Amino acid sequence: MIIDALSWRYACKRFDATKKISSDKLNIILHALNLAPTSMGMQLMKFLVIDNQAIKDELVQYSYNQQQVADCSHLLVLCRETGVTDEFIDEYVKRTATLRDYDIGSPKIKGFRRMLDSTTRMNASEQKNWMTNQVYIALGVLMTTCAIEKIDSCPMEGFIPHEYDRVLGLSSRGLSSVIVCPIGYRHEEDTYQELPKVRRDLTSIIEFI
Repeated sequence: MIIDALSWRYACKRFDATKKISSDKLNIILHALNLAPTSMGMQLMKFLVIDNQAIKDELVQYSYNQQQVADCSHLLVLCRETGVTDEFIDEYVKRTATLRDYDIGSPKIKGFRRMLDSTTRMNASEQKNWMTNQVYIALGVLMTTCAIEKIDSCPMEGFIPHEYDRVLGLSSRGLSSVIVCPIGYRHEEDTYQELPKVRRDLTSIIEFI
């Protein structure tokens, strides 16, 4: 039951570095990420999966020394594109036409292309905010999937994005890091797992209109 899974979930503060996520479980997580909803289905993002211990160790200093980055099974860095390009839109339109068996010159596809073109008329700040919001939707899918699969996670905004971008060579690839999320298995001595969740009463956070 999803409520049980979400009740079990917490922001893991200490991972067991000896426990690794199986390839089968990791594939479930990655497929779920690929199915995350995005605006107009454009997927203006990329997810880096880091299991190289040397890289994880190096990134600790740029994560305000949060050891979860080093001790997790895999470190996920959720990135956005630095901008919307005509080339990206062209590829998406062609892929859509192929997968849905549409004529690339049909009115349906031409109308779809015009809708997508509207994203290039945003200014840089609008594009950044829009794409960043899409990444956070994917983060929600990631954390929920992990909870269902009994894999621990810890979403972290506490990192230095430009240093991550430098270490991982993101700028040259047209990417910018948004949020990081170590995943793995909780250490038995992580006392946070024993604490009750502090949440507002349902009636105080939800209103029916």
